[in-house]
Amino acid sequence: MDIFQTFIDEIPNLEHRQRFSEVLEHVSKTFPPLQKYFAWNQPMFTIMERSS
Repeated sequence: MDIFQTFIDEIPNLEHRQRFSEVLEHVSKTFPPLQKYFAWNQPMFTIMERSS
């Protein structure tokens, strides 16, 4: 299951839910190195730096 699916399912307006899903999918496919996570109760993407 996608980490953002629960958040997406809670969007009440079906058109907004579909569009938001499309945007998240586009970002995931366009920028595959980005990692998905939640901050401030919002879905986000980031480049996690690895510490040595």
